[in-house]
Formats: sequence, C-alpha cells, structure tokens
Amino acid sequence: ADTNRPPGHILIIDSYSGNTLKSAVVPDSNETYMFPLYVDLNNDNNYNIIFGTGGETMAGNLWISNFSDLINENLFSATPLLNTSTLGIIAPPSLADLNNDNILDIISQSFDGKITAINGESLAVIWEFHIPGTESSASPIIGLFSGSDNEPDVFATVYKGVNSSYSDYYQILLDGQSGNLLFKDSIGNFNFATPISFDSNSDGKDEILLSITNNVTGLFEHELILIDFI
Repeated sequence: ADTNRPPGHILIIDSYSGNTLKSAVVPDSNETYMFPLYVDLNNDNNYNIIFGTGGETMAGNLWISNFSDLINENLFSATPLLNTSTLGIIAPPSLADLNNDNILDIISQSFDGKITAINGESLAVIWEFHIPGTESSASPIIGLFSGSDNEPDVFATVYKGVNSSYSDYYQILLDGQSGNLLFKDSIGNFNFATPISFDSNSDGKDEILLSITNNVTGLFEHELILIDFI
C-alpha cells in the first residue's frame, strides 16, 4: 500500500463563499476520511470535535479536541480515544448515554471491525467487542432494540475477511451497557451500508432497516430488510 500520503486537515469553511476560515493538521499527520463531529457531551456549552485518522490499510485513531483548539488551528493537544487500532477510523461514531450519567458516551467502529464504547466523561473504555478477522466501514447505530430493558443498544455491520476480499457479512446487536452479544445473523450476499434505526410500528421499541444486496443467478438484486427484535 502507498504509505506516502499527505496529512489530513480539519477545516472550518465559510458556507457562503467556500473559503477556508480555519485549518489544522491532524495530530498524527495521518490521512483522514471521517467527517468530524461537533459535540457537547455533557450539555455545558463547551464544545468538542471528534475526528478520526487512518484508513483501510493504515493505522489511525479516534481523537477528541476542544473546539477552541481548531479555532487556534492547533490540534496537537487532542486526546486519542482508542487503545489500539490496527487500521483507521472511517465511519463516524455514534453518541448515546449508555451508563445513565446524563453524559453522552462515544460508540466507535474502527475499520479493523472493533466496536468500542467510550465514557463521555472520563474518556475511558467502557467495553469493546471484536470478531477476529473482520473489518467495517459502517457506523454503529443506537436504538431501543431489546425487550429485556429500556436502555440503548448498539447495532453494527461487519465484514469477514480483508479489504476487497470479503466472504461474509454479519449483522450484530450488542447490549449497550455491557457490550454482550444479543443477536448475530448473516443476511444477504453483501451488506456494506450503515443501517437505519427507527420505531416502525409505534411499539416503543426500535427496528432495524438493512440495505442488502443478493446475487440472484449472476445478477445483483437490492433488498430492504426490516428486523423487529421484539
């Protein structure tokens, strides 16, 4: 793989003119694909940005920085959020209060397939889930899926194999508080996309809408699948 790549930058762009107002290189001078998140995790009007570095073949990290650092065009005091990531962060993380402390936690899925829940106050890892030999460029999504509690859970899409050579596609549901596996399936021949979570039948619980592709006698056929965990 070509490792001689220019470093990524986080930008603020004038929405009227398209001019760059602020620009800061990412702390590890790596490539970046993920669009940044502008967040107020504990609702105190102090904003952070969350951004990812690395890619399909290059290691990176998930970072959090004060928004004021971007205003000052210097992100080198940003905090790395993941312990290890053999590949980069492509899909943006999701936010949800997993531990009932009224502070949003960060749920990330790196390209190496690992799903990590990060405490929004301490920035410590709450739990990790990983199926060895998988990758993913899909975001984990949040919903009230389980019938056993009324707490947010995490649904994720992962691919078995390595980039450009995948042999299977898994859909998994994790308990939001513990990270324990609640559901695993392999629906369709291809399933790359981030799914959608919503309450389709007004029962107070969320369903999953999957976009999958099937190989039907040599032709690709698209299908939408709705999963009701209740």
